[in-house]
Amino acid sequence: MREKVRRIALELAAVVLAIAAIFTGGAVAPASAGPGSPVSLVYLSGFSREARLGLLDRIAGNADVVSPDFFQIQPDGSLANYVDDGLVQAAHDRGLEVVPFIGNDWNREAGRRALANGPALAAQIAGIVSGRNLDGVIVDLENLTVADRGALTAFVQALRNDLPPSKQLAATVPAIQGPVQSGWVAAYDNQALAALCDYITVMTYDERVQGDPPGPVAGDPWVEQSIQYMLTQIPRDKFLLGVPLYGRRWVNGWGGDSISYPAISRLVSQIGGEPNYDPVQKTMHYGYSAGAGWVDIYYDNRTTIAAKLSLVAKYGLRGGFAWSLGQEDPSVWGIFRRAMSGGPFPDIFNIGAEPAILKLWEKSWVHGDSDGLFHPNRAVSRAEATAMLVNALRPAPAWFAGFSDVSRGHWAYEVIGRAQAAGWVHGVGGGRFEPDRAVTRAEGAAMIAKTLGLSASGESGFPDLKGSWAEGSVAALRTKGIIAGFPDGLFHPDQPLTRGDMAVMVARAMGLL
Repeated sequence: MREKVRRIALELAAVVLAIAAIFTGGAVAPASAGPGSPVSLVYLSGFSREARLGLLDRIAGNADVVSPDFFQIQPDGSLANYVDDGLVQAAHDRGLEVVPFIGNDWNREAGRRALANGPALAAQIAGIVSGRNLDGVIVDLENLTVADRGALTAFVQALRNDLPPSKQLAATVPAIQGPVQSGWVAAYDNQALAALCDYITVMTYDERVQGDPPGPVAGDPWVEQSIQYMLTQIPRDKFLLGVPLYGRRWVNGWGGDSISYPAISRLVSQIGGEPNYDPVQKTMHYGYSAGAGWVDIYYDNRTTIAAKLSLVAKYGLRGGFAWSLGQEDPSVWGIFRRAMSGGPFPDIFNIGAEPAILKLWEKSWVHGDSDGLFHPNRAVSRAEATAMLVNALRPAPAWFAGFSDVSRGHWAYEVIGRAQAAGWVHGVGGGRFEPDRAVTRAEGAAMIAKTLGLSASGESGFPDLKGSWAEGSVAALRTKGIIAGFPDGLFHPDQPLTRGDMAVMVARAMGLL
């Protein structure tokens, strides 16, 4: 009886797969990594089992996939299977898919021996993936050569054939900036691998490694150059951008060994000094004098990782991944997923206006510049201030009388028109609006008070506003808790209003803070 039930279940499963194949062109797309679905993945290597469970809590809700080091190629080319069923279940309980990677620990001969037995190894791995409730597998064999390219592709093809269609298949490849014919980075037929895999994890890090001179682990110009070339090899919808969670350390220009963010934080606390942000490379640098000489550390933190992940949206990539969990600035996970969808902005972190800007960004009320930054300390223009208010309060579309310096092609044409029709803004005379002119703090207060319909009356309590034309507006906003002065007790009405301060006032006005 039990065998009959099993046979019926298998027959039903076959029918389900056949029906699915009809609608998917012969292959069942993975449920969570189907074409177009974003992927945010984090590698997990090392640490005790207990520590790993705690690390999973860091990324739960902030990533889609965890890739632990369950499959390791041994020196003789055989497979060591370290699948931890408890960890798999714990990840699934936290909403994470488990797609472990196959690593060879940089051992070329071990990798070659494994590939020589490729069909059998692929069948073995596919059986484990299916039998141990894994969601797929990533092939991460490194330090091979161009002579191994065909064997590596054949191995991935064998995995594709053996894995159930619902299981994900990915491959890890190094970032290159042009055609290569030698070195370990030439071992990958990127186009062929992309055709076989659901996605490719591109190692857009290790710009500098051990033995190289000091410099960024993943400088922004190098990362962008890598993306631009790799997109000629890998489709955007299969491209996962890699970010490093670690740094590298040099002593007197020598070394380059990896160092974790927590270790860097301890050094800064013990030694003192301030790490410096490089706006060109979009990386952090910490230098200090030690007994052995001068030490240089290049690393990434929440700000620089957000800047790197903003390239996912800029280039329309499938998603991003991080190497590797436990080495990072813990606060990075608060922005990991959001950064890959076009925000938030890497220049707003750890400033007072950050919560307000994030609230407005989440509602699509504010946007950054073409450089991916918000520029919170830049003076807000008349057009920008108008856009924030219109996006928040949504006045009805209306006919626009027009200003001579706001053409139909101007980015703020519609919002200025709505605000003018609602009586919120007016021109500056001569039929002009001057959309790019900076707004003063007094002007910003008057604009917000008028927009909210507040009665501009009363005393503000700021000595430098006594008798000012804007005092009533500031008083009304201060009563509502929308506006505040400076630590010196003044309002500084003629000082330019920053984009960050405007965001704070709009967020307070809308009850978001």
